[in-house]
Amino acid sequence: FRVCGVVAITELLSAEDVGKVRDEAERAFDAARDERGRFETFDLDTTEGERLALRDQSGARKRWELKLVPTAPPFSEGGVADDAKLVGLARLLVSGPNVVVDTLSTVVSLPGCPVGHWHGDVDDPFRYYPGPAENGNGRGRVLLPPPGLVAVVPLIEVGGAVDNGPTEFLMGSHVPPADGGDRWWKRQQEARTELIRSLEIAVPALPGTAVLFDIRLRHRGGANRSNKARPILYLGYTTKWFRDTSNFVDPQTKGWEALAGQDRQGNGDGKRELFQRLDTQEYTKLLEMELTEVYGADLSKLKARIVREKEEG
Repeated sequence: FRVCGVVAITELLSAEDVGKVRDEAERAFDAARDERGRFETFDLDTTEGERLALRDQSGARKRWELKLVPTAPPFSEGGVADDAKLVGLARLLVSGPNVVVDTLSTVVSLPGCPVGHWHGDVDDPFRYYPGPAENGNGRGRVLLPPPGLVAVVPLIEVGGAVDNGPTEFLMGSHVPPADGGDRWWKRQQEARTELIRSLEIAVPALPGTAVLFDIRLRHRGGANRSNKARPILYLGYTTKWFRDTSNFVDPQTKGWEALAGQDRQGNGDGKRELFQRLDTQEYTKLLEMELTEVYGADLSKLKARIVREKEEG
């Protein structure tokens, strides 16, 4: 895992648990038909819906990610996202023992789905951490454990005798290059060098296998050339301190938007970036006030009792 950035563990989830997850994923995806129809009917500027997101950049609209509900069966019953072996591996492989689930979804590739684009899920938060000098050039980099990992669990057989697009990985691309900058791996792939081609692998797997990969690793979904949909369970585990701002955008107030921000080079006042987390909390407070004072909503029906007790002091 440390060298390649990816490892497959066979038979991690039982056939019974896989069957329950597959049934729920199919039910939820079918229930999201109307939301999917809005993406397919209208030329929307966004690819993100309430629970559904389009993950196909080719224009074919054949790859979808649907958020699943952790407090509903089968996940609330135990043995899937909280599987002892799976959580234990996450604690072993990421940078710290206190892990949380930050992604629980199913990714469905429909028949005819083209191959996806190469990408890493997040930028390396340690990319500015200098390592010991290499050959005296002062450009050494240290490979630190990832802030998180992803577990891909096929809900049907992928690859092998079935040409339905197993996930592909660029082995070693989580390792910061000693020279060439953070985009070195991308440039090498675009150049299609012999070395890079030898590091690109597809990982076929049976249902219940967990393919674990470093969230910094470059990967892509394969093309589904079969006549059946290819569903997978997509689980993200991160350390408690890490916040994935690349894939999860917090809501902000209009007042925050009016603050002065920074450009990509770090120029500018930076108040927007400095107060972003506090403003998200303010947004939630304002929304709750609107619901209770204007619409008369009873939020106690939604809030956990332990949260209400903390708020009440």
